[in-house]
Amino acid sequence: MDTSNSKHLEYQFSGPSSSGKTKTWDVYNHTTDVYIGIIKWAGNFRKYAFFAEPGMMFDASCLEDVAEFLRAEMIEHRLLK
Repeated sequence: MDTSNSKHLEYQFSGPSSSGKTKTWDVYNHTTDVYIGIIKWAGNFRKYAFFAEPGMMFDASCLEDVAEFLRAEMIEHRLLK
């Protein structure tokens, strides 16, 4: 399983979307291994987005990690088109 790690979070590639056109990743707390959400394609935004589990709380540093991951994946997605 492909994983990508940041300072606070771990992104585990969970496979292609149901359409097969995009990817999905499960997101875990790097320290506690708690599942905190999923990154998948958001058609209404026409880009990848983070869907957090209910009750999860994030500080600016964690959100910056997510934003950096999303930006990198969008660059790759556009290059593969």
